[in-house]
Amino acid sequence: FPTRRSSDLRLAALMSIALRRLNTTNKKTAILCINQTRTKVGIVFGSSETTPGGKAMSYFASYRIRFTKAGRIRTTRKTYDGEKMVIAHDTTGQKIKCELVKSKLSVPEKEVWFVWDLVKGEVDEDSYLAAVAFEHGMYPSIRSARTVLKNAKIRSKIREVARHG
Repeated sequence: FPTRRSSDLRLAALMSIALRRLNTTNKKTAILCINQTRTKVGIVFGSSETTPGGKAMSYFASYRIRFTKAGRIRTTRKTYDGEKMVIAHDTTGQKIKCELVKSKLSVPEKEVWFVWDLVKGEVDEDSYLAAVAFEHGMYPSIRSARTVLKNAKIRSKIREVARHG
């Protein structure tokens, strides 16, 4: 029987061959690979993170984007627990840090923060556009940017700034 280690190496070699062939023959193909990072045990120096599947995906990829959870957005509410009123905390969103680690086609090392709204099931576009407007000095505060976002022309202008940096 092949050991777990040799089967992992074989899988990594097959992935490398397949990506090399796709990279040279197809210029109009997009492949989205989702890969988890694992932590190696006993690493003293360097990064202890590793990705299963070998180095083929990180080598042949045109873009590598790392998504990490940066925190929760919680709301509080009063609820009755059967005896008395208590304060309950509900998680309504996740703060996510999106980091462009590798890019063969544009400038790497870009970083974007956004909020994933768990109630709606989508990115909270208003808070993202307000943050972009504030970062580019279009408004003196986040609060003033959020009040102005109701105007469709201003929203499209801020989207254009966010798209082109």
